[in-house]
Amino acid sequence: RSAPARPQSFSGSHAGNTLELWGTTVFAPHWLCLWPLIAVHLGAGQVAEAVAAGRQMLEPSQSRPTDELESLLGSACAAWDQGEPEAARAKMAEALELAKDLHRL
Repeated sequence: RSAPARPQSFSGSHAGNTLELWGTTVFAPHWLCLWPLIAVHLGAGQVAEAVAAGRQMLEPSQSRPTDELESLLGSACAAWDQGEPEAARAKMAEALELAKDLHRL
């Protein structure tokens, strides 16, 4: 008998699929799917994937996050781009906590 699927793999897969489906709707705030996806990726130690999801929230086609969330996400992306994965992880974790406080997750 095979082992049950890990929740992170299952959740991350389904969150990504949901994002693809929401992309076909007229208005779909992707952050609804991206914050849980970021949480799953950070929990699994997948910093690159978490940063990529955060970067999607900064795209002009998306509803603008709060100034503080935008700053944290931008800092995380910049840290990743500068080869500082630990700083990127820390900024993404900070953004995730703020998103929870703002009831976006």
